[in-house]
Amino acid sequence: MNEIDSSSDKISKIIQVVEEVRSASNEQARGVKQISAALAQTQQVTQQTAASAEQGAAAGEELSSQTRAMKATVARLASMVNGTSVNGTSVNGAS
Repeated sequence: MNEIDSSSDKISKIIQVVEEVRSASNEQARGVKQISAALAQTQQVTQQTAASAEQGAAAGEELSSQTRAMKATVARLASMVNGTSVNGTSVNGAS
């Protein structure tokens, strides 16, 4: 019976190790899922940031274009106030 007891102890230890491995594997799988979710969220934020940057660049270009148009308008207005046209001729008939 001593061999049976010894074998039973060994089997119990093997079962315990297998359970520990199973538990560790489950925990590792949960960790991998969390990492995967974090990576997916990071990718989504990165895409949103890139889209925002693109929109910001487009808005900057639009503002630059509007600034050029505004400067041209102000220059024309200033010329009219000073009595000359944009091409340098007199608006009021004076030379």
